[in-house]
Amino acid sequence: MLDAFKAKGLNCIGVEPSGEFKDFLIQSGHNVVQDISEIEEHKKFDIITHFFVLEHIRDPFAFLSQSYDLLKENGVIICEIPCANDPLTSIYNIDAFEKFYWSIAHHYYYTPTSIKYVLNSLKYKFEIVPEQRYDISNHMKWMMEVKPGGQNKFFKEFGLDLDQTYRQGLKDTWQCDTFFLYIWKK
Repeated sequence: MLDAFKAKGLNCIGVEPSGEFKDFLIQSGHNVVQDISEIEEHKKFDIITHFFVLEHIRDPFAFLSQSYDLLKENGVIICEIPCANDPLTSIYNIDAFEKFYWSIAHHYYYTPTSIKYVLNSLKYKFEIVPEQRYDISNHMKWMMEVKPGGQNKFFKEFGLDLDQTYRQGLKDTWQCDTFFLYIWKK
C-alpha cells in the first residue's frame, strides 16, 4: 500500500509493529515507525488508512483515538475490517471454516453493531459500508471441499450476474465478509 501511495506522490508514514517488516519497508525507501505513538504530535494527516488492522488491536478505543488525533480538520480514517457475520460462519456454518476463520491473533471480531458501539462511544462521525470480497465460487469450494481457494473457480458456469446478485444479497443483509469504515473529523 505504501508503494502505491508513494507512486501517487503522497507523503506517507507507515506503522509496522513487526521489526522485520518495518526494516524491509525502511530499506524500500519508506518512512516507517513501529508504533502509532511514535508519530510526532504536531504531524497531522488528510487520510489515515487501516486495512485489516483493527481486529489485531488490543484497545480499539485508544487506537482509534490516537488515529483521530492525528487527523487534520476534514480528514478521514478509512478502515477495512473483516465482518464477523461472514456468510461461511453466519449462514453455512462450515466447521472447517470456523477453525480457519477464528484466529488467536485477533483480539476482537466486529459486526456492524459492535463497531457502532465503539464509534458512538467515541462520538465520531462515521459511515459503515458492507463489502463482499469472496465470490460464490469461493463459498461453493468451502461447501464442497471444506477448504479455501475457489475464487472465480465457477465463474464460467455461474456468470457475472449471479455472482453480483449473490454478493449484493450478502451485503444487503450484512452477512458479508468485510466492511469499510469511514471516520470523518469535522
